[in-house]
Amino acid sequence: MGIIKKLHPHEAHKIAAGEVIERPVHALKELIENSIDAKTDRIDIVAEEGGKSLLSITDTGCGIAPEDLPLAIARHATSKICSIDDLAALHTHGFRGEALASIAAVSKLTIISRQQGNPEGATIHAHGESISETTPCAAPVGTTIRVEHIFEQIPVRRAFLKSTESELRLLTQLIIPYALLHPTISFSFIHQGRTIFEYPRVTDLKERYAQVMGSGLAQAGIALERTIGDIAISGYCIRPIHHRRDRNSIIVAVNNRPVKSSRLIGAITRGYAQHLEQGSFPIACIHLQVPPHTIDVNVHPRKEDILFLDPRAIEESIMYTVRNLLAAERTAEARPTAPLHYQEPSMSYDGLNRAAEPLRAYSQAHPAFMPKDVQEYGSIPEVSGVEEASQTKIMLPDAPDYRIIGQYATTYIMLEGRDGLMLIDQHAAHERILYEKFRGRQDEMAPTALLFPEQLPLSPHEIALVWSYQDIFEQVSIILDQMGPQTLIARTTPVMYKGRVQDLVLELLDGLKTERTVPQQLKEQLLHRVCAMMACKAAVKAGDPLSLSEMHTLVEKLYKTENFETCPHGRPTQWGMQLADIERAFKRR
Repeated sequence: MGIIKKLHPHEAHKIAAGEVIERPVHALKELIENSIDAKTDRIDIVAEEGGKSLLSITDTGCGIAPEDLPLAIARHATSKICSIDDLAALHTHGFRGEALASIAAVSKLTIISRQQGNPEGATIHAHGESISETTPCAAPVGTTIRVEHIFEQIPVRRAFLKSTESELRLLTQLIIPYALLHPTISFSFIHQGRTIFEYPRVTDLKERYAQVMGSGLAQAGIALERTIGDIAISGYCIRPIHHRRDRNSIIVAVNNRPVKSSRLIGAITRGYAQHLEQGSFPIACIHLQVPPHTIDVNVHPRKEDILFLDPRAIEESIMYTVRNLLAAERTAEARPTAPLHYQEPSMSYDGLNRAAEPLRAYSQAHPAFMPKDVQEYGSIPEVSGVEEASQTKIMLPDAPDYRIIGQYATTYIMLEGRDGLMLIDQHAAHERILYEKFRGRQDEMAPTALLFPEQLPLSPHEIALVWSYQDIFEQVSIILDQMGPQTLIARTTPVMYKGRVQDLVLELLDGLKTERTVPQQLKEQLLHRVCAMMACKAAVKAGDPLSLSEMHTLVEKLYKTENFETCPHGRPTQWGMQLADIERAFKRR
C-alpha cells in the first residue's frame, strides 16, 4: 500500500511561506521594500514584543486600488513584472508576488489603503485560507499593513523565535540600511510605546549618516564616489579610528537593495586591512550600481543575497577603491601645512612605571577618587640593585631554578636554567598579573570622574542595550547619560583604566550581543571581558625596554598568579626550549 500522499494546498502554502518568512524581521523587510516601491516619502513602523505580537507599517505611497486588494494577498500576483524576461531590467525591490501571501499564511494580516483621488479607502483581512470581503473605510493616502500574532497557528515555528530583545535587535538592524540608502524618506520606529528612532527626510547621505550614526561618526566619514567601467561605487567610509567588534556596521547595497553578501563585506574589510588590528571591523556604507542584467537577485528566498556575472571584478573594485580612499586620506592628513622644526625630546622613559603617571597626576587633583594602593595597578616596583636582580634565582613551578639573562627584541624576557631556555612575553605576562588584580578587587572599582566627559556615538539598538543592562555598566564604574538620540555621554571611568571609555563600552556591548548564556553567568562573562581589556590597556607593551629589576619583579609576580601559562585572552605567556634540543641542534648529542 502506498504511503505518499499530496498535501492539502493550505498546508503546503504554510510550509512554503516559511521559506520567505522565518521571523518578524523577514516580514518587515518585505513590507519596507513594498513601501519604497510605492514611492513613499514616509515610513512609520510600530512593533510589540519584537514583532511577535504586532508589526505595523504605514507609508504615504501610491496606495492599492480596492479591486486589487484581494490580488495583493494572492500567490504569484504582482504589479512589478509580467514575465521572466523583465528580471533583466528590474528596478524594484520585489517581483515574485509571494510576500503578502506568505505573511497572511502565518499570521493575521490587515491591509488599509487609499489611492490619491479616491474619496475613501478600503480594507481587507486575511488569515490563512480565510480572506474577508473588501470594505470601504476612512484612510489617508497610502497604505497601512498590520501583521499580528505571527506563527501563532504554527507552534513548531513560533518555538524557534528568539527573545523580544533579540527580535528587536534584528528589526533595528534591518531598518538602518534602508534609512541610510533612502535619505529622502522619513523613517520612524516605535516599540512597545517607546520611540526607538525618528529620522526626518534629508537631502543627502551625510545628513542621514549624522541622524543614524551620530554627528561624531558622520564627521569622521570619508565620502566615496567612483566609477569603474559600468560599476558605480558610492557611499561613506568611516575613518579606522572608529571601528567595531563585529561586521554589523558594514552595510552593502546593490542597486538600492541591501544584501548580506559575505564576499562583498570581505572585500570592504580587506580594503581596511592595513589600518585595523585583527578582530576589528570597519564602519562603512557602500552602494553599488551595476547593470541589472549582470546580477541575479532571485538566488535567495528572501532576496538577502545576490549573484554577479563577474564577482571577482566586483570584489577587487570595492577592495582597491576603499584601500586607495583610505591611503589618500592618510596622505592628506600627514601632509604638513607649515614648516616642521625638529625638537629633541626632553622626556625620559621610565619603563613600566610610566603606566601609573596619569593616575598619580589625577590623584593630586582628585584624591577622593584614588584608592590607597593605586600604583599597584599600573606599575611594577623596582628591586633594589640591578646586579642583585640579575643574579637572583627564581623558583618556577615544576622546574629547576632560572636566572634572568636579558630581554630579546624588547618584547621577550629570557630566563636561563640548567635544563633549558625560557622566553616570557612581557605584555601577556603583565596582562595576567593585572587581570587577576582587577578580578580580585572588582568590588573596589571606584569611579573616577572624567575631566572632560566623553561623547559616545552609538546605534539605537546599542543605546537600548545600555539602558537594559545599566546595572552592569555601573558595576564597572561607567556612569552614562543620554545626550542625544544616538549619543551617550560618559562621566566616569574605572580608576585603574587608561584608554577611551568608548572602547570599554563597545567591549561590553559586544559581549551583550554575542553571549548566549543564562543571566546569572552573563555578568561574570562580561566582567571577565572588561577586566581583560583594562589589563591589556594598562600592561607594558611589546617593544618597551625593561630594566633587569623590572623584569625580575614581572616574572616573580607572574608565577604567583593562578593561571600563569596564558594571558586573559588565551595567548601563552611563555615558551621554552629544552637544553637537550639545543645540544641536538648543535650536534652535541
